[in-house]
Amino acid sequence: MYQEDNTKPIEVVCNNCFTRIMGLRVDGITKVQCPSCGAVMVSRVMSRRHVQTDTYAPRGQQII
Repeated sequence: MYQEDNTKPIEVVCNNCFTRIMGLRVDGITKVQCPSCGAVMVSRVMSRRHVQTDTYAPRGQQII
């Protein structure tokens, strides 16, 4: 597994509304909530070539 020792800022694009968001990557995991649509994105660094991203819609809504 790939582990990162420090915290660094990451620019993320929302998969739901395509808004640019700044987030923090802590130990290979980035958790960001979009301010415009409310979708939550969780990104995990699995290896140097594999990044897993999960997008969750807010309650009562669907992913566009």
